[in-house]
Amino acid sequence: MPEFRIPKGTVEGPPIIAEGRAVLRLDGFKPSLSKNKDSVNYNPQFKVVAPEENKDQRVFFNMNSGFRPGIVDLCHAFGEELVLATDKSGDYVIPGNFEGPDDDMTRWVYSGPLLGETCQVDLSIEPKRDNAGKVIEPQQDQNSIKRFYCTIPGCTEKHSLDLIGKR
Repeated sequence: MPEFRIPKGTVEGPPIIAEGRAVLRLDGFKPSLSKNKDSVNYNPQFKVVAPEENKDQRVFFNMNSGFRPGIVDLCHAFGEELVLATDKSGDYVIPGNFEGPDDDMTRWVYSGPLLGETCQVDLSIEPKRDNAGKVIEPQQDQNSIKRFYCTIPGCTEKHSLDLIGKR
């Protein structure tokens, strides 16, 4: 009798990447409204370039439009500054463009200087949490980006050394 096999990685998930320095590639963003519908979760799509044994594994980073340190640090890790919005509002935007229907940001596609580029980060191993911040039981660990390394020469921005912080 034939067996219907399910690959081990599908059931168990990808292996946890060791804490420390890693190189990630940005493959795009998957924006969505926050739970309260008062901000945007950009959901950058990262894949590991190094360490080699984790190549192409996904790493998540919760980048909300209200979390300035995460946005600035991410852009600076790619050597890019935030730019002024074209609508003269005085707001800043991520360099590049998001295109798609005005009424459905989940279908927006990013094009710009960050796409396909790599950055250096420090990864941490953290317990997986639900949307309310409670640890998921049974406890599951996941990688989190603790720090982005700025590549802007002479940068005077005070970058975060711990984007995860104490919970």
